[in-house]
Amino acid sequence: MKNEIKSFIVYLAYSIFLVAVIYLGINDSSQLFEWEYLKETSVGLFIIGLIIYLLSYLKLGVKKSLGLNFSGLITTGIYKHIRHPQILNWMLILVGISLYLNSPISSILTLLLCGFFKILFQLIEERQLVKKYGNEYIEYRKKTISGI
Repeated sequence: MKNEIKSFIVYLAYSIFLVAVIYLGINDSSQLFEWEYLKETSVGLFIIGLIIYLLSYLKLGVKKSLGLNFSGLITTGIYKHIRHPQILNWMLILVGISLYLNSPISSILTLLLCGFFKILFQLIEERQLVKKYGNEYIEYRKKTISGI
């Protein structure tokens, strides 16, 4: 139950930041970049974020949504290459939106949120996973990139 509450708080914070980034970015008339391919790059990052989301959901989310209990560390699918792909996809989506809006305020908020997630997951989540899975997680961590 505690983990569900923590997850809810994290997603709520993310949602509030996302709304703020979009709202402030739309209402900000200044531009951060003058780059010819900015919109295309931002849409590309957004799409990559969605693809990572779908791959991580197919591996982890379907099991949870079907009510299947699974134990052990998941190290297959996208998890074979990336730890915390859900966080990576949200960061890519947020950066994509921020770049698309081309707003200094949105960019600053995005950097703050990405920094928050990095600190949160490195200080809390990684430690909990090492405590729960021990050497299995430490070895898994050596073979994968963080994603955050």
